[in-house]
Amino acid sequence: MNTIHNQKGKLHGFSTDGAGALNALKENGANPHRKKVVLLGGGGAAKAIAYVLAKEASQLILLNRAPDKTKALAEALNKKFGSKITNKQVTSNSIRKWREWDYNPSTPLPDAV
Repeated sequence: MNTIHNQKGKLHGFSTDGAGALNALKENGANPHRKKVVLLGGGGAAKAIAYVLAKEASQLILLNRAPDKTKALAEALNKKFGSKITNKQVTSNSIRKWREWDYNPSTPLPDAV
């Protein structure tokens, strides 16, 4: 939760991370609807973003240094949205190799990802 709304003295809490990330992607020409999406990280904001992306994407790949942190998230999202979430470990070497790939948002992901 990162936002609290006071409605007539009653506090309502919610997260804007997922909706904010989705809006930012769409506003910058990277609409994840029915696309293969890779999400780096498994912290609190990443969990909220993963939930929103799981609803939009055809496939979601969670990459994290400690895949045990995202394993439960992947399992929960697969249970809710179907088996389209993959959880993988990433190392600094993996990121370095990914940087060597000439990234362009309109370019499909390489098969190795």
